[in-house]
Amino acid sequence: MLPSVQLDKIKQQCWSLCKKLGVSDYARLDFRLSEDHAYYLLDLNAIPYLGPQGSFARAFAQRGIEFDDMVSFILKESFQRWNISESLIDGKR
Repeated sequence: MLPSVQLDKIKQQCWSLCKKLGVSDYARLDFRLSEDHAYYLLDLNAIPYLGPQGSFARAFAQRGIEFDDMVSFILKESFQRWNISESLIDGKR
């Protein structure tokens, strides 16, 4: 496990990269870590698979976040960013 200071630095760099590339709502960034804890970005996937068995859902599950909660979080964040009423989630207008 990386030290929290290094994890925070990686998170900030990820947010900055996504912002510069216009990636929003959700994405998956894949890294490789060397033995000396240097990290290398391999891939930025702006539309990762969101199925319950996919790596994106598994990453949330490792943090204790259930699949339905992950989907709700993504939708709420997206709706807020696009200024869309969350009532549309339930099919209401």
